[in-house]
Amino acid sequence: MFLSKRYRRGHVYYLVVKTYREEGAVKQKTLLYLGRLDNLTPTRKRELERKLRRLKDPKSLDQFQKELEKQGYGMAFFSVGQMSVDRVLDLGDVLAQWIIAQQLGIPEIIDKHTTKGGGSLGVGELATIMAINRNSEPCSRLKLPRWYSKTSLPLITGIKPEELKENTLLRTLNYLQEERTRRIQKDIYERIKKIYRVKPGRVYYDITSTYFEGTRCPMAMHGHSRDRRPDKLQIVLGIAVDQQGILITHSVFPGNTADISTIEEMSTRLKEEFGIKDMLLIVDQGMISEKKIAFLDKKRYDYLLSLGLKKGVIDKARDREWEVIDKKTNAVVLEFEENERAKRYIVGCNCKLAEDDKDYRESRIRKVAEKLDGIRATVEKGKLKKKTKIAERAGKALKGVKRYFGVEYGEGCFDYKVKGEVVEREELYDGYYVLSTTVGMGVKEAITAYREKDTVEKAIRCIKSFLDIRPSYVWKESHVIGHVFVCMLAYQLRSVMNHVLKSSDVGMSIEEALEYLQRIKVVEIRFAGDRAEVVRKVTNLDERQSLLVEVFDLEEEVERII
Repeated sequence: MFLSKRYRRGHVYYLVVKTYREEGAVKQKTLLYLGRLDNLTPTRKRELERKLRRLKDPKSLDQFQKELEKQGYGMAFFSVGQMSVDRVLDLGDVLAQWIIAQQLGIPEIIDKHTTKGGGSLGVGELATIMAINRNSEPCSRLKLPRWYSKTSLPLITGIKPEELKENTLLRTLNYLQEERTRRIQKDIYERIKKIYRVKPGRVYYDITSTYFEGTRCPMAMHGHSRDRRPDKLQIVLGIAVDQQGILITHSVFPGNTADISTIEEMSTRLKEEFGIKDMLLIVDQGMISEKKIAFLDKKRYDYLLSLGLKKGVIDKARDREWEVIDKKTNAVVLEFEENERAKRYIVGCNCKLAEDDKDYRESRIRKVAEKLDGIRATVEKGKLKKKTKIAERAGKALKGVKRYFGVEYGEGCFDYKVKGEVVEREELYDGYYVLSTTVGMGVKEAITAYREKDTVEKAIRCIKSFLDIRPSYVWKESHVIGHVFVCMLAYQLRSVMNHVLKSSDVGMSIEEALEYLQRIKVVEIRFAGDRAEVVRKVTNLDERQSLLVEVFDLEEEVERII
């Protein structure tokens, strides 16, 4: 492969050719036509350089550069005084997310399941743009055009910032309702499994809540607040992720929905609608009741559940032969039958957890004892005399720890003692826990699988902190449901990116990767004068940024933009 010249009518035309033999004769094949080089504009010069780089032949590119130097292109077209920076646009993070979305066909999948709302913009593109915003710089839909205009997304999508009106974005949310988004998420997850060779296997499911400042949302109700804001109205979210932490699907429930009431709907959706074969559903003890276990058994769904402290099971396990899992954990299996299914109890004991349980209990007892000492001193000084008032003060102090204390009080008298026998009895179960499963997995595998339940807990923390699901800036039910879907789509993009990072073994978290990608900018430089034009250049990449450009396959799209 080399640079060749052709002379025609007094001009020189350049080509990149490749030689080959055919029937003993040497022939040439043109790989790239460059044309004349004596009349190049800066734009045309960069375009030819891009095309040459795509040939991946350094020799041809070097010959081209030397030919330009011969023709005087080493000299600047403009003086420094004629140069000015028009704007600097965010590139790396938004481009990586957009490419992932395109690889998965997210805009097309969303458009397939939603009705187009008029105009030239598709629901899929708008939803994807809003999801990228949640990962990059979360803001309200009113401020979104301003954020969008300072990114390279207008160059990538062809959508102008002024087209992203607040009403347009709110109308988009109307189309993202659960009857549609369930089908959307099913299709997206199918693409994820196919493209990234993801095997779901274990599915982690959990519940969280998010509260509202206002009172106008019909779904928002008072309920158990995971944000410790019982004074606020809230909605409840059910989230299912696979063992890689990639979102599968989610549900939105009224704010007074109980955790255990959601397990039937979600388990049926995952198994029957999403068709996840060999699904092992893993949920925490707060999600399960005997009735829900009976439902899962009737459907023959496999599961791994935490039953917390089943003291009777722990007592039966004490005289069995225990297996060493790691330096801190021992475990044993007890087989049993329930609801016409063979099952296994896995009883674990963790010495570090036992220390934590003991320290936590002693800390609570000590703090309450200090309060009770204060009450006794107040009574002895005669400042607190009435029996009812003493009982009221003591009741508040003993909330949640009453079982550890014996209290005696009357008119003008008060005393207490710590029930040592209760404390000793509880110490027998410090560090123990019981799991129940329907599959014949090994003890170590079961404990490891359950420990990884923090996969869904991390997803919830990410959605609440990095993606800023709250405040939603909307109150209509359809807008709230649409907003939640956009946040879940953002997490899905983020979790797929994290999976790519782990598969590539780059030794970077998704947060670190996004931070490095956010530093990759497009700079638009304006050259004044007779040959005025705007040139785009990407900021110089450091070693980690170059690695991420390769991992997320950004190079070709970067070249197209500049």
